[in-house]
Amino acid sequence: MPSRSADSVLLDRPSGEPARWLAEACAAHRAGDLEQAQALYRAVLAERPGQPDALHLLGLIRFEQGEPEEARRLVEQAIAIAGDRPDYHYNLGKILQAGEELEAARSAYGRALDLDPDNAGALLNLGTLWRRLGAPKRAEACFRRVLDRDAGHALAHNNLATICRADGRLDEAVDHYRRAAELRPEAAAIWHNFAKALSDLGRNGEALEAYRRTLALDPGRADARHMTAALSGETPARPPDDYVRELFDHYAERFEGHLTRTLDYRVPGRLCALAERLRPASAEGHAFACALDLGCGTGLVGEGLRPLAARLEGLDLSAEMLARARAKGLYDALIEAEAVRHLAGAPAGSWDLVVAADVLIYLGALDAMMPAVHRAMQTGGLFVFSVERLEADEGDFRLRPSGRYAHGRGYLERLAAASGFALEAWEEAPLRKHGAKPLLGWLIALARR
Repeated sequence: MPSRSADSVLLDRPSGEPARWLAEACAAHRAGDLEQAQALYRAVLAERPGQPDALHLLGLIRFEQGEPEEARRLVEQAIAIAGDRPDYHYNLGKILQAGEELEAARSAYGRALDLDPDNAGALLNLGTLWRRLGAPKRAEACFRRVLDRDAGHALAHNNLATICRADGRLDEAVDHYRRAAELRPEAAAIWHNFAKALSDLGRNGEALEAYRRTLALDPGRADARHMTAALSGETPARPPDDYVRELFDHYAERFEGHLTRTLDYRVPGRLCALAERLRPASAEGHAFACALDLGCGTGLVGEGLRPLAARLEGLDLSAEMLARARAKGLYDALIEAEAVRHLAGAPAGSWDLVVAADVLIYLGALDAMMPAVHRAMQTGGLFVFSVERLEADEGDFRLRPSGRYAHGRGYLERLAAASGFALEAWEEAPLRKHGAKPLLGWLIALARR
């Protein structure tokens, strides 16, 4: 029997009274029959326009159906009639948060908590919101409030662990992730977070097992597949594009602060200084006519490149990274694309400077990258990049337990020469901290012949 539309149900008035319709609507809603539930809520409101539960619950359905403006209007109407219901304010907060109205959402969650201080959903969402607003201590306080009331709340343990991990409290993060995984052993996302924290601590055997649990629950996770390979000692030629995209989409929010403050990352400035030293600006203008920031991320390299280039373009696989780069207003053009494919399709001689700061460490084999860069560059132009150093007896390139690739000098020199580059500079430098020690790598400049 074909399902009836909401309008057709309304044309055939339900039997009984509005209170019965509301109960039937709630039952249909819980069963996932949103069409029938919506029709019945609207029947209630046709008879009793100010019925707050019907307004609120119809608003939730409209939110699920991708109509946030109508959803907000309906829930706000319910609040105007019955403003003492914490669930109304909580769900309004969810609608506002989904629409990126973060301050308004914070206010809605706050009102829900005024009415019901033990509302775990409001505390969890408010904590997540505080983290997005750059207030991790307030976020932590929300998650701890949930755990004070319910020590077995898996999501609160998981979310608190995420705060601890970002703050460098790795042992505490592992403890909370472990507890969350014990409470929700079927949750792939929790096992994945647990694996990352174990990896941060160098507990690679335990991390490998947690990644394997993640994949058993969710085989489609590209990042878990990549890290399982890394921790198993395998070296695939390149990681999946989905791994790189997901990694940096999720990392974008804390990328700059973590790199520059926690990891003492100075590669962008050093690469820009190297390019400027090798091709100083003339009295007539910029050192470079058109530069490409390959794997531009949030624009850390762009800050140093902008004074050097008359035109500056950025390319990245991560939309979240590009959004943050765009907000800086440094680039004349930003492109979301995979690097090798974009270079291979660009007009020959497009750029006279290509900079790749910690990009090749996410590519592995460079047999396609190096000639693609050469073809897209002008004669005499510079390709300036960083790599993690691989010792001569370890081969051409190797996937490390960190999930990043290290490259051998002989491999890079052979590829450069075969692709038509001449070596202009090769410098050893610390790239970032790795634990308590600096991670050494190379800063390299090649000139296109």
